Amino acid sequence: MLAIDEARNVYATPDQLRAWVGEARKGDEFAYATRSLGLRPMGRAVADMVIELHKRGFVVPVQRQIAGTFEKNYIVQRTGRPWSDAAATAEPRIRGKAPSVVITDELSETDAVNALLPVLERFALFSRPCPTDAQLAQRTGIAKARVKATLAAMASSGVIRVTSAPAPTLRQITIVATGHSTGMVK
Repeated sequence: MLAIDEARNVYATPDQLRAWVGEARKGDEFAYATRSLGLRPMGRAVADMVIELHKRGFVVPVQRQIAGTFEKNYIVQRTGRPWSDAAATAEPRIRGKAPSVVITDELSETDAVNALLPVLERFALFSRPCPTDAQLAQRTGIAKARVKATLAAMASSGVIRVTSAPAPTLRQITIVATGHSTGMVK
């Protein structure tokens, strides 16, 4: 079996996927999400868009395990079907209701998740107490007001689990993919 070096912690938005489909050539690949084996990719909206684009014949969905981990990338491969102006303007139908987070600055939700997740993973790996919103904002460069909304989006998509904890952190975060949790203040 051939081992391929795969990207990790990928979370694409529907807009990024739509832009890629319009420019990609037959056979090109786009990784739109990383998840642990057995779990759905983060972001219901992008997953629904992949399903709709597949039904319309623009992409073929593929899952590829990341070597040496329990994670896999969710990938789409571009088919040869032409991307016309009509296809570009038609919005794929989205089933259900995706969790919504209001983005108030220039960082997208994906960028905010990609900034927070490695910091949280590092704290959880060493069972360090969960950083406060202010500490996370300082370490990642995200506005403090955005941290809580981004953590809520990560929890609703199954990337992390947040449980109550005693002061000063008031929360314990578990990284679903690894099972590691932030520690408690002693």
